[in-house]
Amino acid sequence: MGKYRPYITVIPPIISLLFVALFFNPSLSHGAHLVYVYVITILFWTAYAFFDISFWSMVPSITKEEDKRMKLLTTSKFMIMIAAFGLGMAQMPLVKLLGNNDYSRGFFLISIILGVIFTALGLLLTQALTFMNRNSEDVAARAESTQVKGKDMVKSLLANKPLISVILGKLCIYIPVTFKGSIAIYFYKYTLGNDILGSYASMISLPATLLLVAFAPKLIKKFGDKKVMLFIIIVHAVLSFAYIVSTMSPPSMFYSTDFRTQLWGSIL
Repeated sequence: MGKYRPYITVIPPIISLLFVALFFNPSLSHGAHLVYVYVITILFWTAYAFFDISFWSMVPSITKEEDKRMKLLTTSKFMIMIAAFGLGMAQMPLVKLLGNNDYSRGFFLISIILGVIFTALGLLLTQALTFMNRNSEDVAARAESTQVKGKDMVKSLLANKPLISVILGKLCIYIPVTFKGSIAIYFYKYTLGNDILGSYASMISLPATLLLVAFAPKLIKKFGDKKVMLFIIIVHAVLSFAYIVSTMSPPSMFYSTDFRTQLWGSIL
């Protein structure tokens, strides 16, 4: 079946079942329910990691040409972004519609729909991978003879300080970004008092993100990836700070001289 096809074939149904289980509300005590949620969450992300690594590892096997690989990666990331924003816009209206304002039922039904779609697309992808199974015996033998052991990978990682810096940097960036995205629905519902605002936020974010994606290669070519990345991180931090201040203080505070002085001083 090749290196990738087993994971692409088997894992999507498992991910879908675990995804539905995440939003299933069993009749358990509070403590037992917490254990259930933790166990299912860990299993879900473990299964997802198997699929995700296999999925993105296919790209070098599909084509050896760098330009084509870049187009494949860009197109895939672009479509994932469209899907994410689309779900962000439709999520809460669908939850209320399907669940008749019952959040538990609404999220559970949406998880079933998404699970069915993901499983079907996984099977479709598996059929498309047939052409990748034409590996000759000598290629397979070379692959077997060049297998890297786990301890060798750890040694290489520890010896590569720039790579360690990149990994730590990504952790420092993606952990708060992921955490912020995970609690967004609670922010709109309990802080702003309207969870539908999340859909409007996705509508506004989509065109802005599309413009940024379109201009990113030109900006990187002109200013360099490090400067562009630093600028985006600063913008994200400032907007996050504005979120915090705007929801903890009365609107009139923004027009006071003391606030503007303090804000300018903190930026400097």
